[in-house]
Amino acid sequence: MKKIELFLALVMGVSFVFPVLVLSVEGGRTPQELNKEAYFLVRQARKALYQKEERAAYDDFIKAGEVYAEIVRQYPDWQADSINAKIEQCRKEADEIGRRIFKLPDGYIEIKRDMTREGNRYDKGRIDEDKVKKIAENQYEVGGNTVTLVEEGPLQGASCSCPDYTYRGRKFGFACRHIWAIVLKEKLLKQ
Repeated sequence: MKKIELFLALVMGVSFVFPVLVLSVEGGRTPQELNKEAYFLVRQARKALYQKEERAAYDDFIKAGEVYAEIVRQYPDWQADSINAKIEQCRKEADEIGRRIFKLPDGYIEIKRDMTREGNRYDKGRIDEDKVKKIAENQYEVGGNTVTLVEEGPLQGASCSCPDYTYRGRKFGFACRHIWAIVLKEKLLKQ
């Protein structure tokens, strides 16, 4: 009887001290298994960087970030601060590499947080936000002009058919009112 009580106390103590050992979604992997997979993807990415294989490193950092994100989805309370920091680090590393290896096609400006708000184009874009019509997967019509979006790795770009963009915006690297309308309507700066 004492042995059974001792065994039960031991099992209860282990499950109290190490509750993560019993975490597992039926048919899924434990957070430890997912964490281990992501850890080895990050190591593999760093090795690829050392070997000057930037595309492989970029892909591995993206995959590692996705695995860490899966931990957050399945086990939101499991080492949340640490996992969120790892997700942010993977995104940062992938973004740095992606900016070196990917380029936007000619005629596109990059959509980014520190976009130049030249003149009153931003304010006019805010007014035109309600006039945006989606005409294709990555194409929009705003006031009779066509805005086309493109993605290359971590880069997002836009181009417009209006004369303001064609003759000034593209040359000097700023968005016209139509591009601003799309950026604001689709909340592209928050992504």
